[in-house]
Amino acid sequence: MNEKLESELKTNIENYKFEDLFDIQDIQKLADAMSKTFEIGVVFTAPDGHPITKPSNFCDFCINVVRKTEKGLKNCYHSDEVLGRVHPEGTVIAPCLSAGLLDAGTSIVVGGKHIASCLMGQVKIEGLLDDEESNRKKAEELGVDPEAYLDSLRKIPVRTREQFERIVNFCNLVIKQLSELGYKNFLQKEEIRFRKSLEEELNQEKANLQYLTTHDKLTGLYSRSYFEEMMTYYEKEKSAYPIAIISADANNLKLMNDVFGHAEGDRLIVAISNIMKKVFPVDDCVIARCGGDEIQVILPNTTYEEARAYCNAVKNECAEYEDCILKPSVSMGVCVTEHTTDKLTNILRVADELMYHDKDLIKARQDIIGDIREILYKKQILSRTIVAKSIAVVSQFCNFLDMDFQKINTIIHAIQIQDIGMLAFVAEESFRRAYREVRDISAQRLAVSQHVEISNRIAKMFEESIGVSGIVLQTHETWDGNGYPNKLQGEEICLEARIIYLINYYATSMGAKPVGHERSKEETIEKIKERRGTLFDPELVDKFIEFIQTCE
Repeated sequence: MNEKLESELKTNIENYKFEDLFDIQDIQKLADAMSKTFEIGVVFTAPDGHPITKPSNFCDFCINVVRKTEKGLKNCYHSDEVLGRVHPEGTVIAPCLSAGLLDAGTSIVVGGKHIASCLMGQVKIEGLLDDEESNRKKAEELGVDPEAYLDSLRKIPVRTREQFERIVNFCNLVIKQLSELGYKNFLQKEEIRFRKSLEEELNQEKANLQYLTTHDKLTGLYSRSYFEEMMTYYEKEKSAYPIAIISADANNLKLMNDVFGHAEGDRLIVAISNIMKKVFPVDDCVIARCGGDEIQVILPNTTYEEARAYCNAVKNECAEYEDCILKPSVSMGVCVTEHTTDKLTNILRVADELMYHDKDLIKARQDIIGDIREILYKKQILSRTIVAKSIAVVSQFCNFLDMDFQKINTIIHAIQIQDIGMLAFVAEESFRRAYREVRDISAQRLAVSQHVEISNRIAKMFEESIGVSGIVLQTHETWDGNGYPNKLQGEEICLEARIIYLINYYATSMGAKPVGHERSKEETIEKIKERRGTLFDPELVDKFIEFIQTCE
């Protein structure tokens, strides 16, 4: 037997009781047979002393004299408990505490666990208990009439100790066989349990495999193969018409996967799938994931108006959803046919075309970067006031430097994008506490390093912002080379990024909490001077101070 199986069996035996391994009626017959054959009292007890079988051949003296008194009953229970313990020497022979009759106890041990005991005895040993005066005294101690006590005691058959020990040794062999039988019964039950468990596991695996042939593992929607099968089915099901086919496509999934990781992309597609299941209009509809971001729907007995209402309900639910980094968005196209001769694949093709048209419309009016900023403002990770202050100061300062209009607009655009990567930390309250309250520098640096790169990746994904993505990546680099993410130093950092870093510090330092630090203008200028040549371009600092003094 290997160690793992042996350890498991030792653990499992603790869950078994005597009644689990033996038929109690058979054990009662065994106890009755032993008691009648050897003319002794026999009972099987649990480890706590509680009787498992009914008393077999208990003598009248014990039942109707000794155990009728409170003290006698208490003494008998105590004797049974002592005899029923597991004893290293095996069988224990000892006089009972009430009258001194000789009793014996042997343990039934299965797999190292004591599960029961066999108690036997109520035997009067030759040469013992013959002292009438002593017996009268015991009767008085128990509160029993001495004459009744002595009369009942005389009726108990007399044995020699040797005779009783031979009886006990024989019974002990029977109990030993019972222990071995108990272990075999335990192993048999464990094998049955194991086989049953294995069968259940196999059935579950079979069910899982069957489920995966018809369902998408991630979303729980039907699979593409099942969708195609149902398309064929419904072409022949004339009672299903009019029938609507919907083609849906999750928006911004590539953005989520590329910028925030596939876990967030999966969360987005699961959210959309759950919403589409939640608001489905008919019981026998088929909603299937037919590609990474593609979901297709069959709605039997559905008019165009009903199908459009379903699409609107899905989009409304998406707009209210809050548990994704970005609100889920889905493009949808609907095509309905009443003609049973139409090929549903052709209907799906039309729905696809309408879906792509819907996607173009959504792209034309959506402002992902603007939406991200609004989320960050709402969560107080960024401050609308501080960003507006930065833009205003940059515009004035750049004019002071005689920069051209196009370059000023580029810097303003970069200011609005530089921190949108903080969206990745919206749900991380522990980070936000460390960043704002505890001021854990290591947490700040890790977040800054990550969020700048995320901002850069987001900027690269849109035509209107790709031109400033390089500036965005450098907006947290410092003049001395200790910034992030690439530790650029001096003029390795582009001028636009150096300006943004300086102005952003200025606006944040004086901005309101929780994003800003609420310092005075004078204190802020002093801190900028202190960091001249470390955080900030020294020449730029000099020009900025001149600019501030000029404005005053």
